Amino acid sequence: LQESPNLLPIRDLTKPLPALLFSCQVGVGRTNLAMILGTLVMYHVKGAPEKPVADGDAGKTPKAHFQIIQAFINKLPKGQQITEEVDSAIGLCSEMHDIKGSIYENKKKLEGIGEDYQIQG
Repeated sequence: LQESPNLLPIRDLTKPLPALLFSCQVGVGRTNLAMILGTLVMYHVKGAPEKPVADGDAGKTPKAHFQIIQAFINKLPKGQQITEEVDSAIGLCSEMHDIKGSIYENKKKLEGIGEDYQIQG
């Protein structure tokens, strides 16, 4: 916000919003996360779409929430709305990298490792 004061709620409304540019060497993980965060910032400044953007990866990724996300939804007054906005931002930015798919894939790998340790131990 120091470098882009136009993102603040008390910004000068006559000035345009800044352009957001994200890049890393491979252009996958960190860039995708930055794009999602940038989309959420723009939602905060301009308002999120009333109807969440359809998730292009809806068929690939399970819709189930992790326990921590469900706890988040239950604890915050607008937890469900916030979760839908984040899901919308992820959907908009998932063309090059399916971050949800990667999270679920890594979760399954970790669960498999845990099962191997239980069998051996």
